Amino acid sequence: MAIARIGNVVGAISGNLGGVVFANTHQGLLVKHRPLKTNQRTTDQLAERSRMQRIITVWKTLTTAEYLEWRVLADKVNQTNRLGVTSSSSPLSIFIRMNRVEAYLGIPLIRTPYRLGAAEACFVESIVFTEGSFYDVALSFSDPFAHRNVWVYGYRPMRTSPTRGVRSWKFLGRAFFEGFSPRSINTIWEPKLGPLSAGEFVHVKFSVQTVGGIRNPPTTVTTTVLAP
Repeated sequence: MAIARIGNVVGAISGNLGGVVFANTHQGLLVKHRPLKTNQRTTDQLAERSRMQRIITVWKTLTTAEYLEWRVLADKVNQTNRLGVTSSSSPLSIFIRMNRVEAYLGIPLIRTPYRLGAAEACFVESIVFTEGSFYDVALSFSDPFAHRNVWVYGYRPMRTSPTRGVRSWKFLGRAFFEGFSPRSINTIWEPKLGPLSAGEFVHVKFSVQTVGGIRNPPTTVTTTVLAP
């Protein structure tokens, strides 16, 4: 940063112009040159704008049959709360939500929705808690094509019995899965249950939601902590 002094100047002068900052002090008028920096937020916004434009462009080229599939999906995910208020999603909003990842990765966008008509089954292939609170979960799903979010909860009952103790569920984490064939997906979540000892029982609950808003009933399993 370059600094220059321009003698004593009568009156107050301050401001900035093109990275040059003026400041009138008791020592005189100081001129500081601050090189302009790239605005990273603006760069990110431009990238997001470009991805959104790509999604909208593809949306405008959908055939009537493709559009009707999104229309049917939008009608399925409309929900009514206990007060009788219905929240609806437009076909375009669902199209955008399902194509954000594809647009970010630069791969072809999804022109027709995946099969989301029924809540899919979640199968726990294996779940291993190791001493020290680290755990690895392998899941598989009945629908090999759906994008889905998985919420995981757990609680620690009394060490002597897997059925005793107060159920105080702790949120363990959330993960996004996409599968193109029935298979297990291994994921390690950050530990949030505290230190675990070998032989301790841990209850784990999974709640699966496919993209589009269809939420599955939670799947609950009990596992035993293993020594590392």
